[in-house]
Amino acid sequence: MKTLSKFLLGALALGMHASLANAQTTRLNSYDDLVQKVSAAEEKIAAPAAAAAPAVNCCPTVDCCNSCDNNCERGHFYGMWESVVVTPHFTRNDAFNGDPNTTFTQLEWDMKYSPRFELGYLAAGDRLGFRMRYWHFDNDQSLTASSGDVEIIISDDPEIDLQTDGNVDINHELKLRVLDLEAMKRNGGLLFSGGIRYARMDQNFRATDIDNFVSSEHDFEGVGPTVALEGRHRLGNGSLTLFATGRGSVLFGESNWTASDAVDALFRTNDGDVLPIGELQLGVDWSRETRRGGLAFLRVALEGQYWISAGSGMKTDLGTSSNDGGVADPQEPDMGLIGFTIGAGFAR
Repeated sequence: MKTLSKFLLGALALGMHASLANAQTTRLNSYDDLVQKVSAAEEKIAAPAAAAAPAVNCCPTVDCCNSCDNNCERGHFYGMWESVVVTPHFTRNDAFNGDPNTTFTQLEWDMKYSPRFELGYLAAGDRLGFRMRYWHFDNDQSLTASSGDVEIIISDDPEIDLQTDGNVDINHELKLRVLDLEAMKRNGGLLFSGGIRYARMDQNFRATDIDNFVSSEHDFEGVGPTVALEGRHRLGNGSLTLFATGRGSVLFGESNWTASDAVDALFRTNDGDVLPIGELQLGVDWSRETRRGGLAFLRVALEGQYWISAGSGMKTDLGTSSNDGGVADPQEPDMGLIGFTIGAGFAR
């Protein structure tokens, strides 16, 4: 019985080997030689099937793992530079009021370029990645009041103001510094992140005529939690991806306000100030793999930010020409920024 089994096994192996070797004759010297020939034949049969199996392409992008169920073999490092072009808006941003003190002239701000960069590591699967974002914004707006009586009131007690019937040069400067340090994790087409935000805001309002001046300066510096959620949707099998990002931050810190003219000065500080910030971004990005295995990408997006009680310039408690009330404190008005961003980056 044992001899018959060996005979049948040898006949089967010889038939398989003959077919794979284009019917060439094979000579077996021992049973071990037979086993080796059978193993070689099995490897030759399995090789074409393995070669035909499609490879999983986990490209190094935020949404690369949508097609492979978050089973990417590795994470990737990336860097991005954004040109943020936004215009400041304030719920009240009066430059001066004129006779009869019921008509206010607003400062009209222009769009301004500002840089923002991001560096990070996007981990594979369920692991945590990290990123750092920094934004630097610096803008100012000026006008000259040259008709009729001009009155600029910063404070009633002590009385800090400027009243003249001549030309007055008015300037309002706004500076923002924002740094985010976050951990992040992806789940399909969603990217969750959370961490710490540091921000500093400086606003300087100044009006001068030939003999006098009046100024109002206030700043805020604080730290607090920030969270963000980004959703992405690839358009077909192409290189375009739609994305939407929402972010919320609450900062706790110190604010200072200084007002002065040629005679008096006023200083106020708050060690327990709070500054909430909301942000929204909607856009599309385009990506392309490089020859060295990395990924280059471009993105364009609309962006809006809302800074609650960020303040503005002068004190405006008399209302506008429509008699809508007013704001009695330069630190009370809300501030928004609206515009667009253009970014480019590389991942590997």
